[in-house]
Amino acid sequence: MASQFARISGDGHLHIYPWFRLDLAFDSLLANLDRNARAFWQCDPQDTIRLAFLTERADCHFFEQLRNGTIDILSAGLEIVEPREATCLTLLHRGSRQIRLIAGRQINTRERLEVLGLAMTERVPDGLSARETIELVVAAKGYPVLPWAPGKWMGSRGRVVRDLASGRQPGAPALGDSSLRPMGLPEPALMRAARRRGLLVMPGSDPLPLPGEEQLMGAYGFVYEGPFDAERPTDSVRALLADNAGQITPAGRRRSILQVITSLYGLRKAMVDK
Repeated sequence: MASQFARISGDGHLHIYPWFRLDLAFDSLLANLDRNARAFWQCDPQDTIRLAFLTERADCHFFEQLRNGTIDILSAGLEIVEPREATCLTLLHRGSRQIRLIAGRQINTRERLEVLGLAMTERVPDGLSARETIELVVAAKGYPVLPWAPGKWMGSRGRVVRDLASGRQPGAPALGDSSLRPMGLPEPALMRAARRRGLLVMPGSDPLPLPGEEQLMGAYGFVYEGPFDAERPTDSVRALLADNAGQITPAGRRRSILQVITSLYGLRKAMVDK
């Protein structure tokens, strides 16, 4: 089947941690993606294609567990349906709505930056330089993204991000926006410059490793209108990332400054308590 015009609602930076309640996670993800589609297009989102880009840390293996059948998803109202591809699994939610889950990694670099590798399953080790990490993501046919995170685009790390995202090098990464960038905070200059050049700025929810964060899955993401072949979702996703970056539009809501402070305090407390 050839590509057809489609409306897509997606989350470009998704974590599913082992302690998340899967039923709550996917109920929230589907509800939020549909809410974003409804708000943007002012219509019933039942025909919307839903995409969720996993960005798994080294200690998280949800996509692999799904593919190998080593995790219970039936109790969460989920089942895997066709088509099944190496980097894309289609899930049916409570017998009615589909979502395409795209494999991907989140890698921590020597500079204490994060690099996302979208649409890939190969693991890249933590601790390499950001440039080496991006090169390995590209070699694995992934799509590299430098996501915004509190404090990480400032100082010496900010200079690294600016250099990598300048576009002067082959395989230069896209940029990522996050629900952790508080509402009301001006868009960083790097993002504004990327948008002006028609480059990808990928929005995503980026839930933190805390109980209850699964409710934020899909709350901040993107919408897109364009070609998509439902029978070859991996090829369609790669084309979306590489060729249609300028068509991706942020959707949903980021957190308030109070929510960001509360979440980051909870994360630090959880790390100290370990």
